Amino acid sequence: MYKILVMEKKFLVTITIILAVLFSSGQSSFRSRPEIGKTFTFTIDSVDNYSKKIISNNDFNGKWIIMDFWGEFCSGCIKRIPEVSSFLKKFPGKLQVILVTQTYENPRTAMKMFEKLRSKFDIKAPITYDQDFFKSVGPNGLPLIVVIDPKGKVKAITNSITENDMRTLINGQIPALSRAYLINELKPSDAYDWNTPLLVKENGGDETDYLYRSLLTRWRPSMICCNTLGRKNRFEIFKVNLKTLYRIAFFGTKWYYNDPSCYGKYYFEPTLKVADSSLFVADERTGENLFCYSLSFSDSSFSENTIFKFTDSDDAHLQKIIQNELENYFGYEARIETQKMPCYKLIGSKEAIEKLKTKGGPQTFKQLSGDKGLQATNVPIDLLISKIAGSSGYPMQLIPIVDGTGINCKIDITIDAIYFDDWLKELRKIGLDLVLGKKDMKVIVIQDVSK
Repeated sequence: MYKILVMEKKFLVTITIILAVLFSSGQSSFRSRPEIGKTFTFTIDSVDNYSKKIISNNDFNGKWIIMDFWGEFCSGCIKRIPEVSSFLKKFPGKLQVILVTQTYENPRTAMKMFEKLRSKFDIKAPITYDQDFFKSVGPNGLPLIVVIDPKGKVKAITNSITENDMRTLINGQIPALSRAYLINELKPSDAYDWNTPLLVKENGGDETDYLYRSLLTRWRPSMICCNTLGRKNRFEIFKVNLKTLYRIAFFGTKWYYNDPSCYGKYYFEPTLKVADSSLFVADERTGENLFCYSLSFSDSSFSENTIFKFTDSDDAHLQKIIQNELENYFGYEARIETQKMPCYKLIGSKEAIEKLKTKGGPQTFKQLSGDKGLQATNVPIDLLISKIAGSSGYPMQLIPIVDGTGINCKIDITIDAIYFDDWLKELRKIGLDLVLGKKDMKVIVIQDVSK
């Protein structure tokens, strides 16, 4: 009898252990998603730059947690990493920053990029390459930041956070943070759905019947931000300041640094000749003096169905309409003038320019360091300029880069750099440089109405 009881006891203990292991295994594989106001429990694998390879929320009990989701092809993300990581030094013992990486095809590229950033900025934050965790959270776009309070509750899901925002949170208050959304996350009634035009099917408001609609609204933090949509019967742009609206109205949609037909010919910053310029000063987080513009037709008025670029005839059509709307609502006079404006000139020694000239062969292009560096043969120099202008930390909205080398042929070049100051160092190594100069460019002049 005693032996039977012992055997039964051992059997029950064994079953209990097996169930505990199965339950534990099931719990570790379960992935929850962050929801504002709710506790977020997580376990993350593939952690580097930290004492442990696997971390969870339990490792940081009593601390604020900032999860910064980034990708190697997102220049805004790359720029923000040192800023967010610096919170560890500015708020010692009060928070933990965790960098969550989208690695795309090859995680080694992201690892190599982060190593450069870590060395350059002495980044102490742990970083994970756990793609299962990244996908389980499901960012709808990058950058994405999830803020978790010391009790484990999600306080914000946003696109950016500043040192002052973090200080406000730690002091028990809620800062004005723009709202970001996860894939398939339920949005509030005033949020925007890309698949439906503004105000149709109560998308952002009541439905109205129209043949032609031009709509200017103020941007709200719950709305989508910083995106342009162009389709055959619709043009819309979100979270833009008044200067950007005037740029589109007078320069069209093709004034970006990666468009050599316009870059360096149109000056980015309008000249203001107004008594009160406060309307042109925007707050990126609260939405003050930020606007959304929607232009829709019942038929297919535009010829292309692409983001950012239209044909020249489409641009002219858009420009005339938007110019009239801006003048009608804001009351300013605006025109285009040609003036000598500041620019960076790409220059080089005779020897350097001679070495750059292509040796021929097929045109090739390979991106190094994410989407910033380049290894190219038999390409136009405009490509080099666009990569410099698109580098992290370059003030592209203020001063354009123009070609001052005099090269009228294609080039071969290899440069591995991410930040603008790194580009300058690498350019100088091969005999090139950027110097300040002036160039005749088209400038938008905005002034009060003449009496």
